[in-house]
Amino acid sequence: MIERLEDSFDQIRQFTSDASHELRTPLTILQGELENSPAQQQTREEYSVVIASALDEVIRLSNVVETLLELSRAGWWKGKHEL
Repeated sequence: MIERLEDSFDQIRQFTSDASHELRTPLTILQGELENSPAQQQTREEYSVVIASALDEVIRLSNVVETLLELSRAGWWKGKHEL
């Protein structure tokens, strides 16, 4: 029984690590783009590229969050499943 509990905790730790990484990467990209953009004198087209890239990252984050919610609703943690 203790071994099963330890396995469950290991799975939760791995899942949390994976989810954190999936969320951190687009947030880091967004932060870098948005912090650097005002510091540089850019054309309207260049700003449009930055905004489009930021939107892509927001969509990516939304997809990750939606997947996490679906896993939660499906009771992912009750079985031995991997992402």
